Amino acid sequence: MVHVGRDHNYGDEENDVMNDPEFYECELLTVPPDVAAKAAGEISGCEACSPHAQIPFDWILFETMDREGMYEFIQSSPVRCPLCGGR
Repeated sequence: MVHVGRDHNYGDEENDVMNDPEFYECELLTVPPDVAAKAAGEISGCEACSPHAQIPFDWILFETMDREGMYEFIQSSPVRCPLCGGR
């Protein structure tokens, strides 16, 4: 599992992303394939195959990209677990 942020119920006015102030405070970043590969190299397992998996993948991307601020990441393809092949 790759964590990319909290879930939203689109269409529900109370939970609408356009009414969320955090939406306007974060920057969307595309993740280059080489950066995604470098971050994937830090994975030792996922929550499907390891009871010790506790760090969301976007935290690893954040550290790999070495940027300050609030971000949501856009990847061209999902990263797979090196142990079980899960996403």
